[in-house]
Amino acid sequence: MKSILLTSLLIAAFACTTPESSTDRKEEANIHVIDKAPVEEVYIPIFKIYGELASLDYLDGRSEESSLTTAHGFMVLRVAGCEITSELVRSVSANNIKANEYMIKFYGENWKSNFEDETGKKISFPK
Repeated sequence: MKSILLTSLLIAAFACTTPESSTDRKEEANIHVIDKAPVEEVYIPIFKIYGELASLDYLDGRSEESSLTTAHGFMVLRVAGCEITSELVRSVSANNIKANEYMIKFYGENWKSNFEDETGKKISFPK
């Protein structure tokens, strides 16, 4: 049964490709997953924070918060304490802007307030 399925998939793979060269066809055949369903990549944005520790009602990148934040589609990572550089500030700002844009795209403009209402945790990320 497996050999019939494998043969069918390989024939379909070769039939759907353009015959540019035999090496191209060989490489394309090697990327098909036969005995497992392909896994779709999942992007989870990571908001980076730095500075003094936040109070307990704010997200602060603590490990016990990771399951809470990943369940809501994002993560928080503390990248520095109080000693920061201008390069770090620029890097964190660029990262957090992209992460916020992603969250807005998939969870809407009110994703922060929805998260705060559901969890009782406040969000304050450097911009």
